[in-house]
Amino acid sequence: MSTESYEDALERLGELFRKKPSLYNALAKSQDPKFLVFACSDSRVSPAHILNFQPGEAFEIRNIANMVPLFDKTQHSGTGAAMEYPITKLNVENILVIGHSRCGGIEALMSIEDDAAPNKSIFIEDWVKIGTAAKNRIKQEFGDLSFEEQCTLCEKFLVFACSDSRVSPAHVLNFQPGEAFEIRNIANMVPLFDKTQHSGTGAAMEYPITKLNVENILVIGHSRCGGIEALMSIEDDAAPNKSIFIEDWVKIGTAAKNRIKQEFGDLSFEEQCTLCEKEAVNVTLANLLSYPFVRERVEKGKLALRGAHYDFVNGTFELWELDVKTTTAFTFS
Repeated sequence: MSTESYEDALERLGELFRKKPSLYNALAKSQDPKFLVFACSDSRVSPAHILNFQPGEAFEIRNIANMVPLFDKTQHSGTGAAMEYPITKLNVENILVIGHSRCGGIEALMSIEDDAAPNKSIFIEDWVKIGTAAKNRIKQEFGDLSFEEQCTLCEKFLVFACSDSRVSPAHVLNFQPGEAFEIRNIANMVPLFDKTQHSGTGAAMEYPITKLNVENILVIGHSRCGGIEALMSIEDDAAPNKSIFIEDWVKIGTAAKNRIKQEFGDLSFEEQCTLCEKEAVNVTLANLLSYPFVRERVEKGKLALRGAHYDFVNGTFELWELDVKTTTAFTFS
């Protein structure tokens, strides 16, 4: 894929820094969002565009069909961690769940004719069945209505970004509605392929890759990441967790933490965290290849994987290929 779209986005990011330097100086210190927003990963429904949330205002969780499963510590640590952090650490005051028209996840749910039949997908059906009670009610009360026509999407990007309120891809790279399918979770992580434990992440990947045929996956790490700080603060991986979900989730990046601790143990904790923010992106890029539908398309040259690091403290955005050869940092002044 041509890098023109990335370069255009980076130029827009530089313009944003020049217009709002005081805003980003404040965000470098902390975030104080008042909203926790659940929204679908669908590229047409970014909360930043719908409700004009500015950086720092809304902590976002984006998945297929904006769903939240019942409490289950073993199966849905990704969703749980993305909820636990803003509620218990950032003290958000409002939770907003946004559904939307022409939702592919809801269409998948409503298309399941027999809940006992074998799944036709690896992750999607398991995930959308969270909404089975809603499906059953609609089928029972409105069974005489026609099935909504299938909608057509045209995304080219699947973007993994942190739920952190300061790093919305819609603002960072100025993605417009319809351009990027977004998955947002704690520390922009992707676990190794596991059909039983991480169906939420798997479904949010499987749909845009196998149904929408996205051509690019971009994983964006960022400065001052609370998830990475939590990972780097775990001193003994065998010790009991201090949180319900967060530690289990961020341990996905343990390989990144171990490498940084081993090679850069003489650096300050803050410096180690900065390095780990980038190395954790590399772990996610490697983990992506454990998903058969990703590896197949990468090997055929139909899907490109890139990593990135957005530093809103110093005004830089680094972009690199799967082989982890970084480009020169783009610096804005």
